[in-house]
Amino acid sequence: MGVRLFDELEALRDLNERQELQKARQALELKDRQRGLLLKEIDHRIKNSLQIVSSLLHLQARTAGPAASKFHDAAARITAIAAVHSQLYKSDYAGTVQLDDYLAVLCREIAAASGGSEQAYPIIIDSVPLTISNDIAVPLALIVNELLTNAIRHSRPVGQDKAIHVAVNSRQDGFSVSVSDPGHGPDPAQTTCGLGTRLVEALTQQIKATITKQILLSGYTVTVMVPKSINSPA
Repeated sequence: MGVRLFDELEALRDLNERQELQKARQALELKDRQRGLLLKEIDHRIKNSLQIVSSLLHLQARTAGPAASKFHDAAARITAIAAVHSQLYKSDYAGTVQLDDYLAVLCREIAAASGGSEQAYPIIIDSVPLTISNDIAVPLALIVNELLTNAIRHSRPVGQDKAIHVAVNSRQDGFSVSVSDPGHGPDPAQTTCGLGTRLVEALTQQIKATITKQILLSGYTVTVMVPKSINSPA
């Protein structure tokens, strides 16, 4: 009788422990969902605020005279960051961005800002599905923005055969983002680096990536290689 009672008490204790564990697990899941919703709302508000700042800079450019391009450049950089927060808001996982979706949004906005429908620059995206963390997404957004803007300004592509190509490739040691245009690269006679070039170099170092530049018969290509240890979302 005593053994049976002991077994029943043990079984009851196990049941209570399982119930308590289930309640704790449910509370944690609820907390995670609430945290995710809060982060999404924050990203949504950040995106809206950045878009307002970008619009104000574009408006200021109208009366800035020779300095107008500086305002447009600043607006484009802010828009690139806003696009990241837009993707963060849409992501199923807090703090991550779907890189292929983000690039489609960014390229569309940059092409639209570069001219009207009569001067639309063709940008072809070839990207594998890839999820990256916010810590990588924001610097990479600015890098891609600088490379694309520079390609549009200096290569002057005409027709689909002269399109700008953006490629994302997944590799065993990380992933790479390449921007190719039909131009001939920087002028060798130019000895000073502009703000955009310095920004790309600084951001590349920030995410511990490497950058390579190639001048081929088909055009000019810049490739940013992000290592796997940095790439992995938290």
